[in-house]
Amino acid sequence: MNAPWLYCSELRPGRVTLDAAEARHATGSLRLRSGDPVIIFDGQGRIAQAAITDCGPGAGRSARGPRRRARSGEIAAQVAEIQLIPETDHRLTLIVAAPKRSRLDWMIEKCTELGVWRIVLATFRYSVVFPSQSHIRKLHRTAIEACKQCRRAWLPRIEAGLPVEEAVRAGPLDALLVAHPDSSALPLSQWMARCCEPIARASAVIGPEGGLSAQELAALRAVGGQLVQLGPHVLRTETAAVAVAALWTGLT
Repeated sequence: MNAPWLYCSELRPGRVTLDAAEARHATGSLRLRSGDPVIIFDGQGRIAQAAITDCGPGAGRSARGPRRRARSGEIAAQVAEIQLIPETDHRLTLIVAAPKRSRLDWMIEKCTELGVWRIVLATFRYSVVFPSQSHIRKLHRTAIEACKQCRRAWLPRIEAGLPVEEAVRAGPLDALLVAHPDSSALPLSQWMARCCEPIARASAVIGPEGGLSAQELAALRAVGGQLVQLGPHVLRTETAAVAVAALWTGLT
């Protein structure tokens, strides 16, 4: 399946029409033409081999002759049999403070590529960034683009607005890790090496640049949080998130 990937939330056998964002990517960046093979995915584990059939005006001509024209801003494809990719049981939830501006987009992109299952942009005592719902929708688009690049069939779940204590209680897990640059904290790599049994589901808390408050640390420890450090230096929030995701991916 070396064909380029495109996204369609309403994937089904037969003819499907992709949205304007996918049309721009397909005919602009990818320069696809009628008859070109693609892989279409819906972000919920369903993927299918398909072929471009119709391209909107302004997309150019195929080497095989003129194409049928779809409405402006649209592109259509003929979908063959759909395959379901099972969702992994090896799931990492990042409960993380939202960094500023483009650093948040970068974090979502890289954590998607590294297979993070759920990303909760939680609120902390020292949070300074509070993403709006419109920004969350843009981050969802960032995750789609990352999935297309890395051939990931499942989109990560992206949530925002939960206080850190509530976010920790939101789902079942086998381990709760709390990134903390303290000499008493166990290096994360050592913690992972000491796990006698494979950890199926874990959450990792990564606070804002102002750190975790004493109250937040106490609350997280009270529910079994394990303090871990990520190295000898104090990392930015988004760097810490990617570091945790990379180490977690190495356990698979």
